[in-house]
Amino acid sequence: MKGLLAFLLILVTALCEAQDLNNYKYVIVDNQYDFQQEPNEYRLNEMMVFEIKKREISAFLADDVLPNDLNETGCNALSLKVETRSGLRVKMIFEFVNCNGITVFETKEGIGRTKNFEKAYREAVRDAMTSLDGLNYS
Repeated sequence: MKGLLAFLLILVTALCEAQDLNNYKYVIVDNQYDFQQEPNEYRLNEMMVFEIKKREISAFLADDVLPNDLNETGCNALSLKVETRSGLRVKMIFEFVNCNGITVFETKEGIGRTKNFEKAYREAVRDAMTSLDGLNYS
C-alpha cells in the first residue's frame, strides 16, 4: 500500500511539473555537441535549427544574434540537448530543456541506417524531429 501511495505521489508531482512547449518562445541550439569533432560538423546544427523552424518554432544557433526579449521576462527559451548512440546505426534523441534544467519535451529516438555517418546523422535528425509534428505549437 505504501508503495502504491509513493508511486501515485511521484506520478502527480511529475504531471504537475510537466510543461508545454507553448510556454516557451525560443529554442537555442549549441554550436557543437559531444559527438561532434568540430562546431557544426556535417552542418547538423544548422539542420537542427532548420527542422525546428520548419515546425514554426523560433530557433537559433548559440552564436547567432539573439532577440532582445530572450529571457527578458523570465525563462522563455529552451536549450536543445542531444543524446546519441552509434554502432551499426546512428540513434539520436533531442531534449528541450528549460533554464531550470527540467526537460520540457523529448523526441522519439531518430534512427539513421545509412553507412555514411553524415547521411546517417541527417536521417536520424529528420526522423527524431517528426515528434514535433503533432504538437500544435502556437
